[in-house]
Amino acid sequence: MPRPRVLIEDWLPARAIGVECMRERGSASALAPTTYLHVWWARRPLTISRAAVLGSLLPVNFDRATFERLLGFYGSSSDILHGQRLLELARLTGNRVKNPHGRRAFSNVIPVPLLERASHAMSEFWSGSPTVLDPMAGGGSIP
Repeated sequence: MPRPRVLIEDWLPARAIGVECMRERGSASALAPTTYLHVWWARRPLTISRAAVLGSLLPVNFDRATFERLLGFYGSSSDILHGQRLLELARLTGNRVKNPHGRRAFSNVIPVPLLERASHAMSEFWSGSPTVLDPMAGGGSIP
């Protein structure tokens, strides 16, 4: 029996996830104060960890806008990329602009109905609750 195709095999908003990971790593509020005493080099960005796990569990035809909201994006991945271009242009020209991104994805609360929609899609797709193994070998990144 062939294995069913999952979302990550066909589509993943990689550039937008990359922007969010850079923002996450640069956030003082994302890290505990003790991490400034000793840098933990194996820290995994939460946004990409969430994307890898969810993208591997959801069916290929899962709604992409819902997937992006599950990642913590408010707006679409194209909004994130547009905001990044605005910031890069401002840096090049020496202008100051208001943060076009808003809150960081990892800090956004995911609405319960979206979590329920994803859970239902996974249960139907995998004929029950799927088993999830930590892709980061215990780094604490399973969302």
